[in-house]
Amino acid sequence: MERGKERLYTTGELAKFYGVSKDTLFLYDRIGLFSPKHRKGSTGYRYYTFDQLQIFDTILTLRDLGLSLEEIKDYMETVSASTLLERVELEKTKLQERIETLELKKKTLEFLSDTVRTAVDAPKNELVVEEVGECSVIVGDFIRKESGSDDENWTDSYQALFTLMPPSLMCYSGSIVSWSHFRTSGEARISSVFIVISTEGRERIGGGRYASYYAVGPYDELDLHYRRFADEIGKKGLSVAGDIYEEYLITDLTAETKSDYVTRLRIRLDDGAPL
Repeated sequence: MERGKERLYTTGELAKFYGVSKDTLFLYDRIGLFSPKHRKGSTGYRYYTFDQLQIFDTILTLRDLGLSLEEIKDYMETVSASTLLERVELEKTKLQERIETLELKKKTLEFLSDTVRTAVDAPKNELVVEEVGECSVIVGDFIRKESGSDDENWTDSYQALFTLMPPSLMCYSGSIVSWSHFRTSGEARISSVFIVISTEGRERIGGGRYASYYAVGPYDELDLHYRRFADEIGKKGLSVAGDIYEEYLITDLTAETKSDYVTRLRIRLDDGAPL
Protein backbone atom coordinates (compact mmCIF):
# COMPACT_ATOMS: atom_id res chain seq x y z
CA MET A 1 0.00 0.00 0.00
CA GLU A 2 1.03 3.63 -0.50
CA ARG A 3 1.46 6.03 2.39
CA GLY A 4 2.31 9.43 0.92
CA LYS A 5 5.44 9.02 -1.21
CA GLU A 6 6.78 6.11 0.83
CA ARG A 7 6.02 2.55 -0.30
CA LEU A 8 4.90 0.55 2.72
CA TYR A 9 4.34 -3.18 3.14
CA THR A 10 2.20 -4.88 5.73
CA THR A 11 3.48 -7.99 7.46
CA GLY A 12 1.25 -10.14 5.26
CA GLU A 13 2.38 -8.45 2.05
CA LEU A 14 6.07 -8.79 2.89
CA ALA A 15 5.63 -12.42 3.96
CA LYS A 16 3.85 -13.26 0.70
CA PHE A 17 6.45 -11.38 -1.38
CA TYR A 18 9.34 -13.39 0.10
CA GLY A 19 7.53 -16.69 0.60
CA VAL A 20 7.99 -16.72 4.37
CA SER A 21 5.44 -16.96 7.15
CA LYS A 22 4.15 -14.02 9.12
CA ASP A 23 5.35 -15.82 12.23
CA THR A 24 8.91 -15.59 10.87
CA LEU A 25 8.60 -11.81 10.63
CA PHE A 26 7.07 -11.63 14.11
CA LEU A 27 10.00 -13.69 15.46
CA TYR A 28 12.61 -11.51 13.78
CA ASP A 29 10.90 -8.44 15.21
CA ARG A 30 10.74 -9.95 18.69
CA ILE A 31 14.47 -10.80 18.81
CA GLY A 32 15.48 -7.46 17.33
CA LEU A 33 16.85 -8.86 14.07
CA PHE A 34 14.45 -7.21 11.63
CA SER A 35 11.73 -4.85 12.82
CA PRO A 36 9.16 -2.79 10.89
CA LYS A 37 10.08 0.83 10.38
CA HIS A 38 6.57 2.03 11.25
CA ARG A 39 3.82 1.02 13.61
CA LYS A 40 0.50 2.69 12.92
CA GLY A 41 -2.53 3.36 15.01
CA SER A 42 -3.60 2.01 18.34
CA THR A 43 -3.47 -1.57 17.02
CA GLY A 44 0.25 -1.29 16.35
CA TYR A 45 0.03 -2.54 12.76
CA ARG A 46 3.50 -3.14 11.36
CA TYR A 47 4.65 -1.51 8.13
CA TYR A 48 7.93 -2.17 6.36
CA THR A 49 9.48 0.25 3.89
CA PHE A 50 10.93 -0.32 0.45
CA ASP A 51 14.46 0.45 1.63
CA GLN A 52 14.19 -2.41 4.16
CA LEU A 53 13.82 -5.02 1.40
CA GLN A 54 17.56 -5.15 0.72
CA ILE A 55 18.20 -5.70 4.42
CA PHE A 56 15.74 -8.56 4.47
CA ASP A 57 17.33 -9.99 1.31
CA THR A 58 20.65 -10.06 3.14
CA ILE A 59 19.14 -11.77 6.18
CA LEU A 60 17.56 -14.49 4.04
CA THR A 61 20.79 -15.02 2.12
CA LEU A 62 22.77 -15.45 5.34
CA ARG A 63 20.09 -17.80 6.66
CA ASP A 64 20.29 -19.91 3.49
CA LEU A 65 24.05 -20.11 3.95
CA GLY A 66 23.43 -21.83 7.26
CA LEU A 67 24.04 -19.02 9.74
CA SER A 68 22.09 -19.11 12.97
CA LEU A 69 19.81 -16.21 13.88
CA GLU A 70 22.32 -15.14 16.53
CA GLU A 71 25.15 -15.13 13.96
CA ILE A 72 23.01 -13.15 11.51
CA LYS A 73 22.17 -10.63 14.21
CA ASP A 74 25.83 -10.22 15.13
CA TYR A 75 26.72 -9.65 11.50
CA MET A 76 23.93 -7.10 10.93
CA GLU A 77 25.13 -5.11 13.94
CA THR A 78 28.70 -4.90 12.58
CA VAL A 79 27.98 -4.91 8.87
CA SER A 80 30.83 -3.84 6.57
CA ALA A 81 32.44 -4.98 3.33
CA SER A 82 35.32 -6.68 5.15
CA THR A 83 32.93 -8.43 7.56
CA LEU A 84 30.85 -9.66 4.66
CA LEU A 85 33.87 -10.98 2.77
CA GLU A 86 35.15 -12.74 5.88
CA ARG A 87 31.76 -14.32 6.50
CA VAL A 88 31.33 -15.37 2.86
CA GLU A 89 34.75 -17.06 2.80
CA LEU A 90 33.96 -18.89 6.02
CA GLU A 91 30.61 -20.09 4.70
CA LYS A 92 32.20 -21.15 1.39
CA THR A 93 34.60 -23.35 3.34
CA LYS A 94 31.74 -24.88 5.34
CA LEU A 95 29.72 -25.40 2.18
CA GLN A 96 32.62 -27.16 0.46
CA GLU A 97 32.97 -29.47 3.46
CA ARG A 98 29.26 -30.28 3.26
CA ILE A 99 29.56 -30.98 -0.47
CA GLU A 100 32.47 -33.34 0.13
CA THR A 101 30.54 -35.11 2.88
CA LEU A 102 27.50 -35.55 0.63
CA GLU A 103 29.66 -36.77 -2.25
CA LEU A 104 31.20 -39.36 0.05
CA LYS A 105 27.77 -40.49 1.23
CA LYS A 106 26.66 -40.75 -2.41
CA LYS A 107 29.74 -42.83 -3.22
CA THR A 108 29.00 -45.12 -0.27
CA LEU A 109 25.40 -45.64 -1.40
CA GLU A 110 26.51 -46.35 -4.97
CA PHE A 111 29.07 -48.89 -3.72
CA LEU A 112 26.44 -50.53 -1.51
CA SER A 113 23.97 -50.64 -4.42
CA ASP A 114 26.55 -52.24 -6.74
CA THR A 115 27.45 -54.78 -4.06
CA VAL A 116 23.85 -55.86 -3.49
CA ARG A 117 23.19 -56.02 -7.24
CA THR A 118 26.26 -58.21 -7.71
CA ALA A 119 25.09 -60.54 -4.94
CA VAL A 120 21.58 -60.76 -6.39
CA ASP A 121 22.70 -61.44 -9.97
CA ALA A 122 25.61 -63.84 -9.31
CA PRO A 123 25.26 -67.62 -9.73
CA LYS A 124 24.63 -69.16 -6.32
CA ASN A 125 26.34 -72.05 -4.53
CA GLU A 126 28.82 -72.72 -7.31
CA LEU A 127 32.34 -71.59 -8.17
CA VAL A 128 32.78 -68.77 -10.66
CA VAL A 129 35.93 -67.06 -11.92
CA GLU A 130 35.46 -63.30 -12.01
CA GLU A 131 37.24 -59.98 -12.07
CA VAL A 132 36.89 -58.12 -8.79
CA GLY A 133 37.97 -54.51 -8.36
CA GLU A 134 40.26 -53.41 -5.57
CA CYS A 135 38.77 -51.79 -2.48
CA SER A 136 39.90 -49.88 0.58
CA VAL A 137 39.51 -51.62 3.91
CA ILE A 138 40.05 -51.23 7.62
CA VAL A 139 41.49 -54.47 9.02
CA GLY A 140 41.63 -55.68 12.61
CA ASP A 141 42.55 -58.86 14.45
CA PHE A 142 39.88 -61.38 15.26
CA ILE A 143 39.45 -61.23 19.03
CA ARG A 144 39.40 -64.81 20.23
CA LYS A 145 38.44 -65.27 23.89
CA GLU A 146 38.47 -68.76 25.36
CA SER A 147 35.38 -67.98 27.43
CA GLY A 148 33.50 -66.35 24.56
CA SER A 149 31.31 -67.96 21.91
CA ASP A 150 32.06 -67.50 18.21
CA ASP A 151 29.24 -64.95 17.96
CA GLU A 152 30.57 -63.00 20.95
CA ASN A 153 34.12 -63.02 19.59
CA TRP A 154 32.89 -61.90 16.18
CA THR A 155 30.84 -59.06 17.69
CA ASP A 156 33.73 -57.87 19.87
CA SER A 157 36.07 -57.89 16.87
CA TYR A 158 33.79 -55.72 14.75
CA GLN A 159 32.97 -53.34 17.57
CA ALA A 160 36.70 -52.65 17.88
CA LEU A 161 36.81 -51.85 14.14
CA PHE A 162 33.77 -49.57 14.25
CA THR A 163 35.59 -47.22 16.61
CA LEU A 164 38.10 -46.49 13.85
CA MET A 165 35.68 -45.13 11.26
CA PRO A 166 32.49 -43.09 10.78
CA PRO A 167 29.51 -45.41 10.06
CA SER A 168 28.71 -43.46 6.87
CA LEU A 169 31.87 -44.84 5.23
CA MET A 170 30.98 -48.51 5.66
CA CYS A 171 29.97 -50.50 2.57
CA TYR A 172 30.08 -54.05 3.90
CA SER A 173 32.08 -56.21 6.28
CA GLY A 174 33.99 -59.44 6.03
CA SER A 175 36.48 -61.86 7.55
CA ILE A 176 39.80 -63.31 6.42
CA VAL A 177 40.20 -67.07 6.64
CA SER A 178 43.54 -68.84 6.26
CA TRP A 179 43.47 -71.00 3.12
CA SER A 180 46.46 -73.08 4.23
CA HIS A 181 44.87 -73.77 7.64
CA PHE A 182 41.60 -74.77 5.98
CA ARG A 183 43.38 -77.14 3.57
CA THR A 184 45.20 -78.95 6.38
CA SER A 185 42.50 -78.95 9.07
CA GLY A 186 39.19 -78.48 7.27
CA GLU A 187 38.41 -75.61 9.69
CA ALA A 188 37.44 -72.19 8.34
CA ARG A 189 39.29 -70.33 11.07
CA ILE A 190 38.98 -66.54 11.02
CA SER A 191 42.27 -64.71 11.50
CA SER A 192 41.19 -61.12 10.83
CA VAL A 193 38.10 -59.03 10.21
CA PHE A 194 37.69 -56.08 7.88
CA ILE A 195 35.30 -53.38 6.78
CA VAL A 196 35.17 -52.19 3.17
CA ILE A 197 34.96 -48.39 3.09
CA SER A 198 34.07 -45.89 0.39
CA THR A 199 37.07 -43.61 0.86
CA GLU A 200 40.79 -44.12 0.42
CA GLY A 201 42.31 -46.20 3.19
CA ARG A 202 45.78 -47.24 4.22
CA GLU A 203 45.00 -50.89 3.45
CA ARG A 204 43.51 -52.35 0.31
CA ILE A 205 42.29 -55.66 -1.03
CA GLY A 206 43.79 -55.91 -4.47
CA GLY A 207 41.71 -56.34 -7.57
CA GLY A 208 42.15 -59.05 -10.19
CA ARG A 209 40.89 -62.51 -11.04
CA TYR A 210 39.34 -64.45 -8.21
CA ALA A 211 37.70 -67.78 -7.66
CA SER A 212 34.41 -66.80 -6.04
CA TYR A 213 31.53 -68.68 -4.47
CA TYR A 214 28.26 -66.93 -3.55
CA ALA A 215 26.89 -68.96 -0.65
CA VAL A 216 23.19 -68.62 0.12
CA GLY A 217 21.92 -69.30 3.62
CA PRO A 218 22.66 -68.68 7.30
CA TYR A 219 26.18 -68.35 8.60
CA ASP A 220 26.06 -71.68 10.44
CA GLU A 221 25.99 -73.41 7.02
CA LEU A 222 29.18 -71.75 5.78
CA ASP A 223 31.39 -74.72 6.71
CA LEU A 224 29.50 -76.81 4.13
CA HIS A 225 29.99 -74.11 1.48
CA TYR A 226 33.69 -73.87 2.29
CA ARG A 227 34.10 -77.58 1.60
CA ARG A 228 32.21 -77.28 -1.69
CA PHE A 229 34.29 -74.26 -2.64
CA ALA A 230 37.56 -76.08 -1.94
CA ASP A 231 36.36 -79.16 -3.84
CA GLU A 232 35.49 -77.06 -6.89
CA ILE A 233 38.89 -75.36 -6.82
CA GLY A 234 40.52 -78.78 -6.84
CA LYS A 235 38.29 -80.22 -9.57
CA LYS A 236 38.94 -77.27 -11.87
CA GLY A 237 42.67 -77.40 -11.23
CA LEU A 238 42.84 -73.77 -10.19
CA SER A 239 46.01 -72.38 -8.66
CA VAL A 240 45.21 -69.95 -5.86
CA ALA A 241 47.26 -67.66 -3.64
CA GLY A 242 46.69 -65.89 -0.33
CA ASP A 243 43.76 -66.26 2.03
CA ILE A 244 40.02 -66.48 1.59
CA TYR A 245 37.90 -63.34 1.90
CA GLU A 246 34.54 -64.09 3.49
CA GLU A 247 32.31 -61.13 2.58
CA TYR A 248 28.82 -60.51 3.95
CA LEU A 249 27.00 -58.99 0.97
CA ILE A 250 23.34 -59.58 1.81
CA THR A 251 22.62 -59.53 5.52
CA ASP A 252 19.83 -58.45 7.87
CA LEU A 253 19.86 -55.07 6.14
CA THR A 254 18.50 -56.51 2.88
CA ALA A 255 17.42 -60.10 3.58
CA GLU A 256 13.96 -61.12 4.73
CA THR A 257 15.31 -64.15 6.58
CA LYS A 258 18.72 -65.68 7.37
CA SER A 259 18.07 -68.20 4.60
CA ASP A 260 18.35 -65.29 2.16
CA TYR A 261 21.83 -64.22 3.31
CA VAL A 262 24.47 -64.12 0.57
CA THR A 263 28.10 -64.52 1.60
CA ARG A 264 30.84 -64.33 -1.00
CA LEU A 265 33.90 -66.54 -0.52
CA ARG A 266 36.75 -65.52 -2.79
CA ILE A 267 40.43 -66.21 -3.19
CA ARG A 268 42.87 -64.73 -5.69
CA LEU A 269 43.95 -66.84 -8.64
CA ASP A 270 47.63 -67.22 -9.46
CA ASP A 271 48.63 -65.70 -12.78
CA GLY A 272 48.14 -68.24 -15.49
CA ALA A 273 45.30 -70.04 -13.75
CA PRO A 274 42.79 -71.37 -16.31
CA LEU A 275 39.49 -69.60 -16.89
